[in-house]
Amino acid sequence: MASEMEERVCAEIARRQGTIFELNNLIECVSKTRKDEVLFKMETSRLGSVCDLWPEYRDRHNIPVSKYTMVIILKEAVRKEKERINKLVDMLVNAELENRKHEK
Repeated sequence: MASEMEERVCAEIARRQGTIFELNNLIECVSKTRKDEVLFKMETSRLGSVCDLWPEYRDRHNIPVSKYTMVIILKEAVRKEKERINKLVDMLVNAELENRKHEK
């Protein structure tokens, strides 16, 4: 039976795999666009749901970014997520090796 730590690590791996899937979809969308520039939109609210009533408490930023730069950013995010997954897998393997060592 899997320990609580193993279950949490497996859930984290699954979450990161989902993130990689989403990032790859974004890479595909950005790569297929006909324009050389994409618009990166950020919106933050300082007061949560109150911003629906008072839009002046919402910060909006539209940042034009070249398609090339956006793809590089997204690919780097994918690489980082894969790196984190590998570390989590190593953690699971090391824990299993420790368990086997103590069973002997």
